[in-house]
Amino acid sequence: MARIKRVYFVRCRGEECISLSEFLLENMAGFVDVTMRVVDDGVLIEIYGYKSEVRDAWTKIKKLLSMYSEQFPAGRKGRYRYSLEAIVRRVRHTFPPQLLAEIAARMGRFLAAQEGYLETDMSPEELYGLASRIAEAMEEVRYEVRGRTTKYYVVAASILSSKPIPDVIDESMELGILGEDEDTGKPVLRYEWRQALDKYLSIQGARNALNQRDSNNSG
Repeated sequence: MARIKRVYFVRCRGEECISLSEFLLENMAGFVDVTMRVVDDGVLIEIYGYKSEVRDAWTKIKKLLSMYSEQFPAGRKGRYRYSLEAIVRRVRHTFPPQLLAEIAARMGRFLAAQEGYLETDMSPEELYGLASRIAEAMEEVRYEVRGRTTKYYVVAASILSSKPIPDVIDESMELGILGEDEDTGKPVLRYEWRQALDKYLSIQGARNALNQRDSNNSG
């Protein structure tokens, strides 16, 4: 029996096509020869094998496309919708959605949580990258400070200021944003965490502006 090749086209747009092709390839392991190519307005899928193998592979892909549309339903123009479950599976770590939303907002990006989904103007790569950074930072700070919101503050301050977590903790202790917990001796917040973040970033911004002015004057 001769082997055949079939080419299928799935319409998508922009970064969504990259995410879609990666999702399909990850879930097609063990099937016949399947290749995918992202084009301007979609993904070209080539399946090579015996007729029955091609049929089974395409049936599998159609099921995967249905799963993908449920996990990533279309958002409004210029925005994407992501399932929280799918994001966690992709980055392989849990993370606090409210912390992700706060950091994204302070980066000037739109992000809103709705019944297990996030709607945002961030591309898949941007969102996965930020969620992964938050998860890694939460693990790093896990035993360094006291309290959930203290962790939120330190992680957000570190990511938004591009400073290492130990530096953020030391500076925050010096500024009085963090104090010493009486029971554990670990750093703990003295303010509501978003207010603390406002205070820290404001001071960092003033310092950066002063350093820039001094640098311009010396030049």
